[in-house]
Amino acid sequence: MALLEEFRLNELRKEVDALDAIILGLLRRREELCIKIGIEKKRLGSPILDAKREEEVLKRAGRLAPLYERVVSYCRELQEGAFLDVHRAPPEESIGIIGVGKMGYWFAEFFRERGFSVSAYDTVWERVASTSRKLGVEACLSPEEVVAKSSVILISTPMKEVPAVIENVKKILESGGHNTKMVFDIASFKEGIVERYRGFPNEVKVASTHPFFGPRARIVDRHSIAVVPVPGREDNAKAVAEFFDRLGFKTLIVDAGQHDALMSITIGGSYATSIILAKLLAKTVSDLKHSTLNATFKYYLVYALNVLGEDVEFLVEVFEKDSVKRLLEAVSREVALMRTAPRAMLEKIEARSIREKLLEGSKSLSEPASIIYTIVESVFES
Repeated sequence: MALLEEFRLNELRKEVDALDAIILGLLRRREELCIKIGIEKKRLGSPILDAKREEEVLKRAGRLAPLYERVVSYCRELQEGAFLDVHRAPPEESIGIIGVGKMGYWFAEFFRERGFSVSAYDTVWERVASTSRKLGVEACLSPEEVVAKSSVILISTPMKEVPAVIENVKKILESGGHNTKMVFDIASFKEGIVERYRGFPNEVKVASTHPFFGPRARIVDRHSIAVVPVPGREDNAKAVAEFFDRLGFKTLIVDAGQHDALMSITIGGSYATSIILAKLLAKTVSDLKHSTLNATFKYYLVYALNVLGEDVEFLVEVFEKDSVKRLLEAVSREVALMRTAPRAMLEKIEARSIREKLLEGSKSLSEPASIIYTIVESVFES
């Protein structure tokens, strides 16, 4: 094949790859919406099959109807499937959410769509009112009201507020007259948090949790969540993990020290390098859409921009954590070694087989790198 023809073929394939990324994203969104519709149908007692509606959809597809019929059939099977039955709320369980920021809102939507009765409180009333209007959760005027109405309490306030909220919930529960069976938070770091659960009533299961996903995650996907035991109440962590297991999550029980050591790298380290990179780029790169930027660099840049979109207070809290400070000190030492003796550093990396360890760990990534790169390319071309 002549060089010019091969170049044209590759360009066409790139265009197909970009379209595939868009189509797959739209299909995933359709899948999510169809499951939501299935949940509503079951709630209303309506039949899953709506022949007239399917006929209208296929008619719009025109000559692609035979192909699109497979999509419609797949989505109907999702609505009929076990997913809607297995991950439903037990009738006696109700959820109370204290703090309805981005992640609090995500969990409010998640629990509502699985049939839970959800009540919520936030120090910013407009957040509660907005969540109530959009999701149909019950807006509460105080933490006491949330606790009184809920068997499970989820604390999703800013990280620095979590210890005080835990203490307040403990005080409310000590006064009696509640039906609460479980309390947990979703803070990103556990330093200064897990020990706050000591002294909770024995009948209340307590643990600290950390979702390994963000507020943009799809409601219908099976996500991972860490469950961190409270010292002396390790059996409680198993109960909290089982609660999330029943709802379709993949759970990992890990102690606070291990958790924070890992988060100092995956959150603290990656955020720090991304912010520094973004700061340097702002000074040196005049055209970030320049065609000479390679895919890896573009992916890193998109991630850096995403980090800069985080709440400043959250970033400050992350970098003030002792585990993150220790990591940044270690990074400083490695940077100094790279500057003064790069060969020695690279040989040390090879000797420890770090590359092989990272490759083994990367096998668990849910999206192929090629798809991610394609999406990044489309961001820069838009």
